[in-house]
Amino acid sequence: MVDEQGNNLDDVEKTLPDWFHPEKIQQHFNGKPLSFED
Repeated sequence: MVDEQGNNLDDVEKTLPDWFHPEKIQQHFNGKPLSFED
């Protein structure tokens, strides 16, 4: 990939935070608070 000036852009690996999983979000809606500190 390149930007507007034609410079090569390094690929950045992106990962989801630990709390962003369906099971943890479902537990949140069933009374277990999300912990953003983990």
